[in-house]
Amino acid sequence: MMRGRLSAVKIGVTLAAACLTPGCDKASDPGTPASRDTIALPGTRVFPESIAAASDGTLYVGSAGHGSIYRVPPGGAAQIWLDSEKSGTRSVFGLVVDESGNALWACTNAPIEGDGPGAALRRYALGSGAQTGHWPITGETPICNDIALADDGSVFLTDTLAGRVLRLPPDGTALEPWFEDKDALFGVDGIAFESSGRMLLTNVIGNSLLALEVVDGRPGVLVTLEPSMPLGRPDSLRPLGEDRFVMTENEAGRVTQVRFTGTQAQMNMLSDGDVGVSGAVPGGGALWTVNAMLQYTREPELKGKDPGPASIRRLPLPD
Repeated sequence: MMRGRLSAVKIGVTLAAACLTPGCDKASDPGTPASRDTIALPGTRVFPESIAAASDGTLYVGSAGHGSIYRVPPGGAAQIWLDSEKSGTRSVFGLVVDESGNALWACTNAPIEGDGPGAALRRYALGSGAQTGHWPITGETPICNDIALADDGSVFLTDTLAGRVLRLPPDGTALEPWFEDKDALFGVDGIAFESSGRMLLTNVIGNSLLALEVVDGRPGVLVTLEPSMPLGRPDSLRPLGEDRFVMTENEAGRVTQVRFTGTQAQMNMLSDGDVGVSGAVPGGGALWTVNAMLQYTREPELKGKDPGPASIRRLPLPD
């Protein structure tokens, strides 16, 4: 029942790719990802929940449906980089590239369909794809949703249904409960840091944005932020630089740029019409988004049906 509540707010339908940039109705070079509006993800029932990017524009996409991790090199097509046997999981949520540590960090979970390994934080080597770390998440209904890296090397993740943030210290051997608020954080999803060190959080179930002060590495005061427009189930949150962030709102089908000032969140819509959009990241001179399409795992009239091909969508970077 609890997993169903999470899926209910992270679902949507995939709409036809729109012409999103000037001149996109003209022929484009199919070999350069930044010149394409979509990049297909091979396979069926992919349910791509999250996307990450390296500084050279290489993209990584996690499959919540079968646990594979896709890699899209600059100028290339999407290929399965790690299948479920190599990834060690059958469901991948949040992904973050850590180039200083030569690592791809992944939130993995129990399968959304069938049986398999439970929730965990995993680390893979960027070059070989070898798993170099595995930290299980304990609790009644653990959901490892998204990840943020701190300047001191700590890794933070959101545990959605437990309403808490967990921390893996540098060279840590186990995840630590770092901050918990079962009322305000039930449904916590996206996570990112401002340059000041303040932690920003989205709550996909509570439909809210929050900020948590961090003092000497420990959590301080949690405040609810005031968005400049009504929220539509905020999901992922990724930095754009200069304390700007890109956020997805899966129920509203929006991708928005957000600036946070004190208790205010100034939102500017970058795109809409993609209900269920679950992840967005800057990479290769563009924004890239994915839609998890999880309604095909829970809605009675759709469950078991083919959701159709999955893809990455391109948007222009905001000024």
